Amino acid sequence: MRVPQGERRRRTLWRALLGLVVALGVAMGVPGQGAAQVEVVTTLPPLADLVRQVGGERVTVTALVPPGASPHGYEPRPSDLRALARARLVVWVGAGLDTWLEPLLATARDAARLELAQTTPLLPSEEGPSHPGRGPGAGGEHDHHHGPWDPHIWLDPLRVRDDLAPAIAQALAALDPQGSGTYQANLARFQEALTRLDQEVRALLAPYQGARFVAVHSAWRYFAARYGLEQAGSLHEYPGREPGPAWMAALITQAREAGVRLVVTEAQFDPRLAQQVAREVGVPVVALDPLGGPGVEGMEGYMAMIKTNARRLSEALAGAAGR
Repeated sequence: MRVPQGERRRRTLWRALLGLVVALGVAMGVPGQGAAQVEVVTTLPPLADLVRQVGGERVTVTALVPPGASPHGYEPRPSDLRALARARLVVWVGAGLDTWLEPLLATARDAARLELAQTTPLLPSEEGPSHPGRGPGAGGEHDHHHGPWDPHIWLDPLRVRDDLAPAIAQALAALDPQGSGTYQANLARFQEALTRLDQEVRALLAPYQGARFVAVHSAWRYFAARYGLEQAGSLHEYPGREPGPAWMAALITQAREAGVRLVVTEAQFDPRLAQQVAREVGVPVVALDPLGGPGVEGMEGYMAMIKTNARRLSEALAGAAGR
């Protein structure tokens, strides 16, 4: 496939930056190898908080994607390369979500790597009104389709409890055996907190079992499956690509036929399309955030992010029931 000239220039620039950072790493050594704290880089803010919960004071964590930004098609910055060059552990989701990280891993050549999608069973990916992959209006090549598996695993607290957090503890202990007891104690406390969180979310959403909603993109299927809801469609054909008229028409028709009760928008996407679908279908819009992070009100940490999203969903569904 012919690569556009602008894309060639961008790739050339990143290769040059990668070379510079690698050269600096050779000249200066890899800092942090003898330090008390393990330097960890994650792609997303919620992953960073998972590492902090398990690692405690024995880790320092940098999330590459800032709060409010979308991980789909993220453009890395030079500061990201510097963080990766210092890292002893790199943690990312995988399953097609943060593929932009792959060419940058050369800068973290001495770091351990943990792809969280390899630690838990995945749901098949579903983009669009009612079927995976292509849908009405889909075109040719696309950059940000997730692939065959849904990567939004962190939005299920019990997957975090049973799979993701233990994998993080194991990775940290392998790098820092002296801290193994601390990591296991922190993990146990975090798992207990996640169990309580799950019970709280379950109680919030119990009155709305079977409720269907449409979302701006297919982020919420793990959460919905855990708590008895159903994401019945996505506004975006692929994350980062605006849907065409045929796609929108098919989605609106399906939403009406399915009896959806809400349209979910997200901080990382323009809300206008969600508002248009909600008007056409006659249901309310609720704003959720699958990432949260520092500076995001009510969602500074992982557990607060899950709890706030659950509360907003519960309140919106209660309001929809009274319409």
